[in-house]
Amino acid sequence: MNEQQYLNYISHRFRRTFHESFTPQWHCPSCENGMLKLKQDSLDYYETEESISRRSGPDWEPDSIEYRFSARFECNACLEVTNCIGKGWEAVYHDSSTEVGETIYVDEFMPLFFSPPVPLFQIPKKCPDSVRRAIISAFQIAWADYPAAANRLRVAIEKLVDEVAPHNRKLANLHAKIEALKEMHSEQYDLLMATKWLGNNASHDDNLREYDLAYGFKILDIVLKELYLYDKEGLMQVAKEVIKNKGPIHF
Repeated sequence: MNEQQYLNYISHRFRRTFHESFTPQWHCPSCENGMLKLKQDSLDYYETEESISRRSGPDWEPDSIEYRFSARFECNACLEVTNCIGKGWEAVYHDSSTEVGETIYVDEFMPLFFSPPVPLFQIPKKCPDSVRRAIISAFQIAWADYPAAANRLRVAIEKLVDEVAPHNRKLANLHAKIEALKEMHSEQYDLLMATKWLGNNASHDDNLREYDLAYGFKILDIVLKELYLYDKEGLMQVAKEVIKNKGPIHF
């Protein structure tokens, strides 16, 4: 891996902050089509006791403030409400549009849990329920616990492999099951194996980072789209007919 590839890898992210006048593009977990917006007057936050105790210190700065919050977000399509809790802080920004570079302080918030969990990618409708449930359980804790979410992502991979090749379910472990897919699903083999190793690492070490988990989610998103969204078999059938006719198909 060269330097640019490594930089691309560590740029993967899924966590976003919000403030009272800005909500990131979070899809509604209920209808999956609409976008969430902070419900008016629903944000409730307070400064933690530990943060308050630091105010008397000689090195105290506004950006050392820590909050705990709860909030509700409403879907702009189905109007369902999603609840959220997390932490916050006093973010410091410098307005470069003014000559003096005015300093602006904004109360900024990072979610730790959504209920129901916000989807980090759209799961195809044809995806088997067992896989879907495992993915949603990973979404549920992804913001707060990267290793635990990666473990659940590994469970989703095992469920997926069992669905794709049920005749391999009796193999000793997930590694063997993925190896058995190498010939039939060569395009997905490397992606599934990479996600398996991320999940394995999460089981034995706590050094998993957000970008590792975000990369795992991206891999699974791609694999599911290839298996359950894109009609590759249908495309190949049409391609063979075009080749046979040496041009467009007409009836």
